[in-house]
Amino acid sequence: MDLINEIASLSTALSMAKLRSEVGVKVLKIAQSQGQVAADLVSAAAETVSECIEQFAANTGANLDVTA
Repeated sequence: MDLINEIASLSTALSMAKLRSEVGVKVLKIAQSQGQVAADLVSAAAETVSECIEQFAANTGANLDVTA
């Protein structure tokens, strides 16, 4: 009977290890996905700031009154 209990315990341990591994992979994929979303947001913000700077630089001399 001890052999049967040991086999059952081993089977349970293997199942738990497999489940933990699958959960770990899932968590890592979610974290990677969230990291990509954050990187995309930072990239979009940098592009917007760059566009604003370019527009400002293009219009800097257009409205200056130099007839002092």
